[in-house]
Amino acid sequence: MRYVLVLQWPGSSEADFDAVVSMEDTLTAALDDHSTVDGHDFGAGEMNIFIETEDPAEAFSDAVATLGDDLRWAEVRAA
Repeated sequence: MRYVLVLQWPGSSEADFDAVVSMEDTLTAALDDHSTVDGHDFGAGEMNIFIETEDPAEAFSDAVATLGDDLRWAEVRAA
């Protein structure tokens, strides 16, 4: 079964947009074969990265390992 893990942060500036694109690129390079970054969206004061995965808990752990040192990680919401 495939799931979509959504990582969401507040964001509204051009710097925020650049950050979400950079985080998306970093995740794309880091995730294993069971998880794939399926893009991002940006608007209404929020920015999201979508990850298709067979194991959302593992994908979230991989995201923490990859992005956890980024200061923005403290504001992440996941669903």
